[in-house]
Amino acid sequence: LGAAAAAPASSPSPVASLRTAVSAAVAALFARAFAAVRKVTLPALLALAVVLTMLPSAAEAAKSGGRVGGSSFSRPAQTQSVSPGMTTTSSSTTIIVASPSPWYASPFGFGGYYVAPIITPFGGIGFGAIGAFILFAAFAGFLIASMASSRGNDVYEEELGYVENPPVSVMTVKVGLLASARHVQRDLAEMARGANMADERGLQRVVQEVALGLMRSAEYATHASATSSVLPLDQAERAFEGAAMGERMKLGSETLSNVDGRVVEVAAKEGAIPSVNEYIVVSLIVAAAGEIEMPKTISSEEGLRQALRAIASVGSEDVQGVEVIWAPQSFDDTLTERQMLTDHPEMMKL
Repeated sequence: LGAAAAAPASSPSPVASLRTAVSAAVAALFARAFAAVRKVTLPALLALAVVLTMLPSAAEAAKSGGRVGGSSFSRPAQTQSVSPGMTTTSSSTTIIVASPSPWYASPFGFGGYYVAPIITPFGGIGFGAIGAFILFAAFAGFLIASMASSRGNDVYEEELGYVENPPVSVMTVKVGLLASARHVQRDLAEMARGANMADERGLQRVVQEVALGLMRSAEYATHASATSSVLPLDQAERAFEGAAMGERMKLGSETLSNVDGRVVEVAAKEGAIPSVNEYIVVSLIVAAAGEIEMPKTISSEEGLRQALRAIASVGSEDVQGVEVIWAPQSFDDTLTERQMLTDHPEMMKL
């Protein structure tokens, strides 16, 4: 009886068996999770390190920039040239109220006419019926000529609307140069400090100097791009200002600028340590009257020269606006290839 009573006490209860099974399952789950974490932890840490190294530091992101700009957008005076089949009338009128001479000036500008003096019964000299009729006809002719002239000018402006809103080419050439072309930075800085941006001749000179300097340094160029659009004058000014603002927004700060002849220079923030992977980007934005042919794309050094020659050929009477923006401006600042291609993805490798 004693042995029979001890046997049921040694077998586990159902609750204890369930608790043991759950504990074993949880332990196995944690073991598998720990093993999985051990497998992915090292690659994940390496990937995170790579991402962090790609992010620009505060010093690297603070790109200094230079700017030289000015504009003279204006509507050209309306000319009196007439296309074939069209006529315009220009008239000047001289009205003589009283004159002792019987000759009177014609309101149409082709000589005069003679009014016979009539002696009235009451004394003095008068025009009489014939004179009154001639004066009435003269004024009627003057009114008709004035209305015809006004209508002719309206038709002229409608058919030659570009005279009042002429076409303007807005062109942008960007060049990415190796950082070894430090002379480009130096020349641009000297130009910014002394350029005359107050008139059209000064604007043209800046365009020519920058284009010529970039052509002379074409062997340092690694990337470039060119864009051009022909717009009416009222739209071209907005497009020009928008293109310039887009380039300025890519700068951390403008450390040297000459806008409309006003020179401002501030100290540049300390940049990153220079490396061999440095670049200089120069953006030349020009608005000029007329339609100027520009290469659609730049994929070679010769294509870059063609685009720069096209911009440099703009005359002083056609220049409407000029913006030269370059980065970095400070010799202590840097621009990596990744930054350059991020800010200027349209530039193609030469």
